[in-house]
Amino acid sequence: MRIIPKSLWLIGGASIALAGIIAAGCYVNGRATSPSGPHARPAGDDGPTAARPIRVGDDVRVGAWNIEWLGTPGSRSGPARGRAQEPNDLAAYIVAARVDILGLEEIASDDADGPWTSSIVSQTLRQVSRETGGQWRHQLYPAHSGRNQVCGVAWDASRVAAVGDPVLITKTRRDSSQGKPLWSRPAVGQLFSAGPGLSDFLVVVCHNKSDYGGSFAVHRGEEADLFLSELPAANGDPDILLIGDMNCQSSSEPLVQRFIAAGFVNLNHEDIPTHVRYGALDRAFAPANQPEFAARHFEVCSTAFLGDRNLTHEDFKVRFSDHFMVLTTIRIMADDD
Repeated sequence: MRIIPKSLWLIGGASIALAGIIAAGCYVNGRATSPSGPHARPAGDDGPTAARPIRVGDDVRVGAWNIEWLGTPGSRSGPARGRAQEPNDLAAYIVAARVDILGLEEIASDDADGPWTSSIVSQTLRQVSRETGGQWRHQLYPAHSGRNQVCGVAWDASRVAAVGDPVLITKTRRDSSQGKPLWSRPAVGQLFSAGPGLSDFLVVVCHNKSDYGGSFAVHRGEEADLFLSELPAANGDPDILLIGDMNCQSSSEPLVQRFIAAGFVNLNHEDIPTHVRYGALDRAFAPANQPEFAARHFEVCSTAFLGDRNLTHEDFKVRFSDHFMVLTTIRIMADDD
């Protein structure tokens, strides 16, 4: 895929420049998994393991996690209200998921380590890097709705390279037929490369409108329509992954059906629950005909992680989030574009 990135985009009338795993814990299409693959730590080895370069045939693990109001604990709900998440807890969960790239949602940007960054995310990723031998970085994306509930992406720079600047996809600002702003958290993609001559792919982190205050399935369907109308053309090679909290409990929802009709595969077609209470809100969509995505792999990092640590759903809600991480894999091949 060839995408021309732009270093600036216009949001709210202002140009904003963007600055620049190890234990089992996941459900795979309804089944528990065990640790395996290039990141797996040998039994009894508690020290960091330097990540090796990616080769043809390896899988890159791409996740997304809505970390409930991270950095704004007073906005959290129920038993978690006022409870700030601890970086060590968050790092343990990310390490357990063995991800190479992680979409971030509901993050407060405090610019601690440069424009559009989070001090809590930075602390968390430093711990992940220490434990895995990786080189984790992150960036957050501006939102129309303020700085306390934004999306972004984190990645292990020892495994993949971010290419260019983030690409704003949903540029048009308008309300839906239900009277609410479409894409108040704009859909933004980041191009990643597995290395010279290897696959590159665009990861788009999505956080669509929830049903808080009403039923907004029609609104989300219109968000899908806007996204698809503004998605950069890929000239027949659309190596694009859409992943995140799409707030769709059912695969029958308009957003899901719009993406399927456009040639994407609904990887959470089994509607595996991704929320501690409200079902299959988090999803991933991959191109139907691209060989890098042929495995159609989907995981929810929940059951084994909770069981291994003797955590209840309420424990997870209080210490971590009301959402579990979801992830998929991309098989690395020789670059065909």
